[in-house]
Amino acid sequence: METRSGSPFAPRPQTIPRRPVMKHLANKHTLVALLSLAIVSAISLPSHAQFGGGGADDEERLQKLEKKVHLLGKFMLDLKKSPLADMQNSQVSVFRLQYIRASSAADTISALLGNEGFRLAIEEKSNQLIVSAPAEISKAIGDLLQKIDAASAQKNVSIATSQKQAAPKNLQVHTFWLADGLYGDLTGQRLPRSVIEALNKIGMPNPGIVAQSTTSLITKSINDISMSENFMHATFKDQGEHLFTSQNKLSLNKDQRIELHVKIAILKSTAKKNACELQGSVTSPLGHFMILGTSNYVVENSDAKNPATSRFAFVIQVVEASSFAPKRSSNSTRVPDIDPSEAVRSSKNTKDPEVNPFENERSSKITEESEFDPFADPIQPNQKPPTKK
Repeated sequence: METRSGSPFAPRPQTIPRRPVMKHLANKHTLVALLSLAIVSAISLPSHAQFGGGGADDEERLQKLEKKVHLLGKFMLDLKKSPLADMQNSQVSVFRLQYIRASSAADTISALLGNEGFRLAIEEKSNQLIVSAPAEISKAIGDLLQKIDAASAQKNVSIATSQKQAAPKNLQVHTFWLADGLYGDLTGQRLPRSVIEALNKIGMPNPGIVAQSTTSLITKSINDISMSENFMHATFKDQGEHLFTSQNKLSLNKDQRIELHVKIAILKSTAKKNACELQGSVTSPLGHFMILGTSNYVVENSDAKNPATSRFAFVIQVVEASSFAPKRSSNSTRVPDIDPSEAVRSSKNTKDPEVNPFENERSSKITEESEFDPFADPIQPNQKPPTKK
């Protein structure tokens, strides 16, 4: 570049095009070198350099130049301490996260690995994390992101499961009071055959139902609730027998298993103290039958081999309460809408048809059976009931 002779200024360096400068700025070391060159060029003015006649304008220009040199020097020092990665050896990787937010993952990566040697960018809409780092660091970050995302997925599943289990449940507690060799109106064995066989094994060859009751309640998972006292009454010969259940506690744990604590006492109408007491705790999956236990009791006028050694047994079942509302039959037809004026007009000329109330009885029957029906047809026992003499 040409300069005028006698000019007090040194020749200006060639201007570097913008694009090559941006390429060099991609390297942190090159950027530091360029800034150093700019500072040296700014402060290396010739001793004979003069701005003008030495007035106030020249002094102001010198102050501005010193300020710029100071700012460039400060920026260069900050740049040396900055965590910018060397982009020449870096690669860009995009990680799509399914369960954890990209911003949370970026905070975790920065907390674990610091900010040296890589750069992170967050794409909120697609929940992606963009990583610029060398191959080894990028692979390590990818493995860590995979573990973080999987851990978040497991946490979400646990939260959803606990919320589902914590939802209130409508439960029904069925209590069966049985006696050995007793027949009457409730002697039909309305229990599964597996329960009957289990009762046979514990010394009740011919069990019959004395009475049964159902208690409805609402419970939440892992929360114990106290059930109200239950009462059943039955008559043996000329004396009444009363069964009480008290101190009842029931809980439904996270594995959908029932934990039940119950105390049962049998009291005669004419007695002042309990003739029979039984207390215990049982754990079973929801819907299963639980035999609380048996107790010896003298039952008069029974079919037991020895009335003095006859027994009472108590079976409990906890199920989810179901609705007994009838369902609309597929064969039923919808009554068409009729204009009231047309109905009045037609009623003058026609007679009311005869209505058969039993015409649609067959189609309106409910055919679906619940899993457990305590009032279903009884299973005939192996032993025949005693004949009246």
